[in-house]
Amino acid sequence: MARTIKEIQNEIIAKKESTVELQSLTSDSKSAIWRLWTYIVATAIWAHERIVEKNALNSRPHTLNWYREQALNYIYGSQLIWEDGYFQFDEDQVQESDKIIKHCAVSERLFDEVQKSLKATGAPIENVEELISEYYYNQVGIIRMKVATEDDQGVIKRLDEGQLTSFEYYMNEIKNAGNQLFIESLDGDRIHIELEVYVDPLVVYVDEENPDNPENGKSLKDFATFPVEDAIKEYVETLEFNGAIVPTYLVDRIQEALGTRLVLLRKLEIATSTERFNHEILSQVVVGLPDTPNTTELESVVLVDDSDSKLDGAFYVPAAGYFNYQDSKISLTYKPYNLQTSNNF
Repeated sequence: MARTIKEIQNEIIAKKESTVELQSLTSDSKSAIWRLWTYIVATAIWAHERIVEKNALNSRPHTLNWYREQALNYIYGSQLIWEDGYFQFDEDQVQESDKIIKHCAVSERLFDEVQKSLKATGAPIENVEELISEYYYNQVGIIRMKVATEDDQGVIKRLDEGQLTSFEYYMNEIKNAGNQLFIESLDGDRIHIELEVYVDPLVVYVDEENPDNPENGKSLKDFATFPVEDAIKEYVETLEFNGAIVPTYLVDRIQEALGTRLVLLRKLEIATSTERFNHEILSQVVVGLPDTPNTTELESVVLVDDSDSKLDGAFYVPAAGYFNYQDSKISLTYKPYNLQTSNNF
């Protein structure tokens, strides 16, 4: 945004104060000649910056980052106006608190990915209908936008139906002609984690005879903290929006927790509440996708299942763009780490 005339004039005056040759200009009168000249020059610079800003906005290529920027600048309940060659909000009515889109991720799949995927099957592409069907089923050429807001405590949540409808209308007004947008705002994905953690019994409380003891895992120095659980919560909640959960990184983070000596990840499963079937995301980690492309049921994605000693997926990008840790299930089994007496070593 271009600077105001006052901001520019203040910068000129500050420069004058630091210039030895201009120290004799000391009058504080607003009508002093030197002050009038600073105002005239500031006005000329301001007009120039406005022209440059307008030209930049009109000629700026609408990249994926541009779409994300426009989403984050969306003002809920404010009217769009057409001015200087583009849609914008009335700056006098803009308040930061009205910007409800707090998180946004934008992606796009290219058309040649469809051709590559069809060729990989070894089946010849015999007709245009087959290509078009695959094109739209995989949403190729469509800009996908995942958006979310936050509650008063800063917890990420989905947009309500009214907010989403208004936002979709806004994006369709400002987008490039010919572009197709797929906008979604979903409940956070839920995680089911099963861990076996060997800890130092001198630092972390362990009741080996009673694995269900709610005191298990507490720090012996501070009974108000659970180092392993805190590490898991911090890892999940500090993931960037649309960032992938990586089993290896999760174990590394837990391994750094106070008193932790060995971490065995037995199971990592993701439950996604999908209103629109997200084929692209699920295909990253799942073998055997469901045949029905539309569902409102929970879709379960297994990343780790130690029962078959196989890593089912290297990472998972949440369909909603974020995880709902509060409704997730974390199952921890604590055991003392003792090389001298344990039969496990």
